[in-house]
Amino acid sequence: MKGRKRRLINILLATLLVFAIFTNSAAPANAASIFTMASAKKTASIKFVAGKAKIKIYLGDAYKLNCNLNNPKWSTSNKDVIRVDAAKNTLYAVGVGTATVTAKKGGKKISRKVEVQALKGMTISNTAAVSGGGTPVYLTVGSENFSIQSIITYHYNGGKGKKPGTISIYKYNKDTQKRGKKVFTVKANGLFGNTYWNATCLKKLSKGYYVVEDSNPKTWSQNTDTDGAGFTWIYYTSD
Repeated sequence: MKGRKRRLINILLATLLVFAIFTNSAAPANAASIFTMASAKKTASIKFVAGKAKIKIYLGDAYKLNCNLNNPKWSTSNKDVIRVDAAKNTLYAVGVGTATVTAKKGGKKISRKVEVQALKGMTISNTAAVSGGGTPVYLTVGSENFSIQSIITYHYNGGKGKKPGTISIYKYNKDTQKRGKKVFTVKANGLFGNTYWNATCLKKLSKGYYVVEDSNPKTWSQNTDTDGAGFTWIYYTSD
């Protein structure tokens, strides 16, 4: 990556925060068996079954919806809070608040209230035109209690998107400027025509330096305003 200015996301720089509201240090997936977090082979998912309690998730989360109604019709009461990609049975938290999500099949219906809570967040993105070829994003973790809830990368690809692959984090040696040991790889959910890849992963990172990589840099959106770094959103908890 010589000859290209490196972009660092620094947890401690408030100027990079896009969401500074912080509500809870424990991700809801820890407390509820209905959640399955992303792994190297599977995307994050949620069991959508009948119940009275609110399903609590975080801003930026995306979950594959596993419902016992076969290929139901999905709806949401507030698209500013929750959107559902019906073709992929995927729920996406786009705003803070509560919405009712409903699955209908014939005369059967399941409805659940879903509460989206705020998180700390950071971004490398802008509103200028993009092309592919995004380069890795560098991350500095300065908190002992830092957990990534979700990572989102953007694949505009001329409006065609790209079938989602994986998002990985590696250790990074700041002195040698070389990538180190892989920390984790998680499979992403594809959203909005696969232009957004979301890896809702709930992974804890220790203090140190890291690099975020996307499995398809050819379609990872970037532009001169990011110095070639791939468009990335990270939502996290920390103390």
